[in-house]
This record gives sequence, C-alpha cells and structure tokens, in this order.
Amino acid sequence: MTPHVKLTLSLLDHQYALCRLDPYAGIPTWAARGDFWAVVRNAEEVSVLCPQENIPENVEAEPGWRTLELVGPLSFSQAGILDSVVEPLSHADISILVVSAYDTSYVLLKEEVLDQAADVLRSVGHTVER
Repeated sequence: MTPHVKLTLSLLDHQYALCRLDPYAGIPTWAARGDFWAVVRNAEEVSVLCPQENIPENVEAEPGWRTLELVGPLSFSQAGILDSVVEPLSHADISILVVSAYDTSYVLLKEEVLDQAADVLRSVGHTVER
C-alpha cells in the first residue's frame, strides 16, 4: 500500500506516559513541564499525557510511550494525512494513540514496537527521523 501523503515523522526525545486523574482535577503543575504535553477532560476522567519522569508515584499511569511528530504544518483541507500513518500501523498490529494540535499531529506507540513501526512507515514511503 502506498499512502496518498508522504510525511516526515520526527521522534521526540522523551518517554511519555498517559495518566488518569479524577474528572474534577485541574491541570497539575507536574503535567505542564516539558516541550510536549496534553490534557483531555471528559465526564469520567482527566487524561494527562506528559514526560514519564514528571509523574508522581501515586498517579495511575500507563508508561512507556514514544512520540512521533508529523512534521508540519499540516493543512486542514488535506485528506488522508492521519490515515497514511494509522492504516499501515494497524495492518501491522501496532497499537497507537493520536494527539493533534493546530499545525500537526503526534502518533504515540509503545517503546517496544518503535523500531517495527519505523520500518512499517518507511515501507509505505514516509521518512522517520530519530
């Protein structure tokens, strides 16, 4: 399969973790340290994605995520951007998380599948920078 879009993905330096907090929690100061972090609130929880080393021991977290940034800026009108990354990883049975910002998106995957994921993405025409 050849993606409609050829992208450059750049690996961020840190390992990240996804944390679950009480649905009424504010943004903790430890979560907002570093160059990349995200907070999502819904009725059931506040989810925090941040560098793993920031997280206190008493916080429920899923550690060991690495982050590939889709080098942008990306256009809102361009269809198939995320699909060109998500589909080949899905076919390779690689589980991911996706976080989007205004100009770009980030694909998170577990450390142990990072090399395999990079190979898969390169095989469909993307560039993966470390």
